[in-house]
Amino acid sequence: RSTLFPYTTLFRSLSRAFNERVERIFRLQFENQSLVAALRASPDCCLIVDLESGNLLFCNAAAEALFGRTNADLRARPIWELWRQDRHNFESDAKTAQQMLGQFLKFILETERPDGSSVPIEVHMTTFNLDEQQRGLVFARDISERGALLRRVADNQKADAIRTLAGGLAHDLNNRIQIAAGHLDLIDPESLSQTDKTSLLKARQAILESAKPIDQLLRYSEQKDIATAPLSLTPCLMRHSAALAQAAAPCQLNLDLQNETLTAETNETRLIASLVQLLNNASDATPSGQGLISLTLKDCTLSNPIAGVQETIPAGRYASLVITDQGLGIAQADLAKIFDPFFSTKALEQGGGMGLSVVVGFIQATNTYLTVQSAPGQGSTFTLLLPAVDADSRTQ
Repeated sequence: RSTLFPYTTLFRSLSRAFNERVERIFRLQFENQSLVAALRASPDCCLIVDLESGNLLFCNAAAEALFGRTNADLRARPIWELWRQDRHNFESDAKTAQQMLGQFLKFILETERPDGSSVPIEVHMTTFNLDEQQRGLVFARDISERGALLRRVADNQKADAIRTLAGGLAHDLNNRIQIAAGHLDLIDPESLSQTDKTSLLKARQAILESAKPIDQLLRYSEQKDIATAPLSLTPCLMRHSAALAQAAAPCQLNLDLQNETLTAETNETRLIASLVQLLNNASDATPSGQGLISLTLKDCTLSNPIAGVQETIPAGRYASLVITDQGLGIAQADLAKIFDPFFSTKALEQGGGMGLSVVVGFIQATNTYLTVQSAPGQGSTFTLLLPAVDADSRTQ
């Protein structure tokens, strides 16, 4: 017994050490499997990279969706081919990440998918040791929606600042115009010579013409809070048919108001002002002045959301007001800018470019939507989609 005792103790020690090692290995394998499962399920693109070759050792389903490639296609190319970056820049970023001691290096890149579309991505990269070699752990996500939201917030802030400026200028100019108009009214035309009468008439005409851009500025600055109510559209448009026809002049306006019961939740004054602006633009886009402009009222039901100006139009029932002209059309490069305040393709003496921005203010304040279809030489179609309501709630 005394002879076997040392061997028995050694055997037990070795057995205990072996069992602990096996337990450690199984625990490590379980942890690795859990980590891989978590990376596979991540909603963000996840990549594990060999820093020497740039080849991918792991990529999840989110990576396939982000880059528009299969798992095999992703792993068949170095990582810098997935976005617009050369090998030297990637290696430089990897060295920077190594020096950050476990912290993530963040940068913005752009990837080009096989279908030709480009997507801005936010990349977070760090390094770690795996099998005694340095690996890169990369998380990436599509930030195109975030970028669009930030641009929208910036545009709204810019629009608020412009409204404040426009309101101050408009009130100041309006006060001065009213003073000038009052003094002109004190002049007795009968006491003037024919030449002076003509000058007085031109001065009064200039005052009247100055009122239009000032009114546009005032409408643009005061478009945040607009009260709405159910409005029967056919009687409303018939009441204002003369003003609408004048806005389309010298073009001929064709009113198609077959739906006599269609009712929408809107503001009558601002609706007509917006239609006048759209008709003015349609007329200006027809140089000959001999074209036909149509204004059509339709009952429209969208079964699926569609793209609109500035935002997506949700499915639902709408009262549709469609303005179609036979004018020059709008270049693709200008379509995104036509609703910006003070943007205009007209000559300086033809207007200040406030009209369509006033329309956008109306649609934003009244839960209305707008679509535009246009191409050079093919005319334009502007469609206002007003929220339809039951005819029983309409007001005249």
